[in-house]
Amino acid sequence: MDDKNNFSVPITQAPVTQEPEFHSATPKTNWKKAIPFIIVAIIVVGVSVGAMALQQSFSGGSRASVSSGTAHLTFSPAGGNLTVGNKTDISLSSTISTEQIDGIQATFSLSSSGNYSDITFTPTIPVGMRLAVNTKQISGSVATFQVVYLTNSPSAPYSNSASIALGTLALTPSAVGTSTLSFDQTLSKIASHTSNADILAFPQTYSFTLSTPAPSTTASATSTPTPTPTSTPSTGTITISNFTASDKTQTGITLTWTTSIPATSQVLYDLAGVSPLGSNSSLDATLTTNHSVTVSDLAPNTRYDFQAKSVSASGQVAVSKKSAFKTDNH
Repeated sequence: MDDKNNFSVPITQAPVTQEPEFHSATPKTNWKKAIPFIIVAIIVVGVSVGAMALQQSFSGGSRASVSSGTAHLTFSPAGGNLTVGNKTDISLSSTISTEQIDGIQATFSLSSSGNYSDITFTPTIPVGMRLAVNTKQISGSVATFQVVYLTNSPSAPYSNSASIALGTLALTPSAVGTSTLSFDQTLSKIASHTSNADILAFPQTYSFTLSTPAPSTTASATSTPTPTPTSTPSTGTITISNFTASDKTQTGITLTWTTSIPATSQVLYDLAGVSPLGSNSSLDATLTTNHSVTVSDLAPNTRYDFQAKSVSASGQVAVSKKSAFKTDNH
């Protein structure tokens, strides 16, 4: 967040001018009775301007989520299969640990919005905060939402060690395809009250597969001869194996793994010890059983935790256990 001076407006006392003395028989007006009203007006203006400064600090792009952030924004469920014609509720929540905060701003986008007949976000206002912004904008095939919660008073920070419910995104798919739900890493922020810094860790990107309902099976009324069984490939259950780092440089690591059935490729990662992992590679939507993803822009001689993630054509999601790998030093 911006400097603390942005959250309050200092009040400068106007110079006092000595009242001239008139020798008249007419009684003077007691102007001192107006002082309480003047003081109240100054306080109201100061509080209003302070609240506006806090809200304006969220609207800009001067802050961005960071890999070392202690606060998180998450959706649940974290990806998977959505059935065409069925409404699915996806919950937005936050965790701030023991931090005291001044506000939460979540800006997130849903791709392939044309594949949905209904997209609605309903905010849940945490006790002790107020809803400052709740917007929805559709541009092309992308639906973008922004929701901002601020404390009721700039001088009274918000704290909650439990998971904080922020709202529900209701989705009803109308056509098959794929869709991603992702946070804007520049415009999504959680403002620390003590440091005025953005403490939001890099949010995760969520992938969904939009599929038709499974056909219902009914018994045939007419008896037909049973054909000779033939062996056909089975989709089976997706599993991940052989997750390893095949190549390492100072700033990048290539991860490989195999899946039991064809699926997409994506890697979740973060600095070692950070949980949950807050960063992810770009989604490779090619369905394959042999996967290879290179994660770049890493720090030299630094240990990171990685997880492989694959989604099958039917929407099954598999995520590997965490594995730690270190970038090269030279």
